[in-house]
Amino acid sequence: LTLVECVYFMAVVVTTVGYGDITPAKPRGQVFVGLYVICCLLIVANVISQVFNRMDTPESLFAKFVADDGGQDKAAKTAREWMRRCGPPEIPWRSFWRSLSVYILCCVAGVLFYTLYPGEGKSYLQGVYMSVITLSTVGFGAVTPVTEGGKVFAAFWMLFGSTALVALIGSF
Repeated sequence: LTLVECVYFMAVVVTTVGYGDITPAKPRGQVFVGLYVICCLLIVANVISQVFNRMDTPESLFAKFVADDGGQDKAAKTAREWMRRCGPPEIPWRSFWRSLSVYILCCVAGVLFYTLYPGEGKSYLQGVYMSVITLSTVGFGAVTPVTEGGKVFAAFWMLFGSTALVALIGSF
């Protein structure tokens, strides 16, 4: 593999896109890739855990409120009291719109790159499909980068774009 293909392959694995257009050919490579995948999954799991920990904060505050007010037998009464005291939760619209804008920008960048870069030859609809499927980390593999420049772009685009989608989902 070339250096570009190696970097591209590493990005495909770490983002869990899994196009399948580059795979290890020999058993030693397969063992190495297996270990690399495990390490990447641990990293991805850590990121997901951190996202859930941030979302869990209001629930833990409510649990503490219930515990301080007499336990679970009064949960319905305390839940109403909690909502009365705190009011409806604020929807972080600014954060949502910012995250949505960054994700859309990443998608547009992918569409423009893969429709305009010489040698890629993707149609506009293929570019949209590739952007959504790649950045969601589904990665069916039907539409993949074919040029070395496309793979270099994809290596960074997948990392930033899939992170942008995680941020969007987290702000929703």
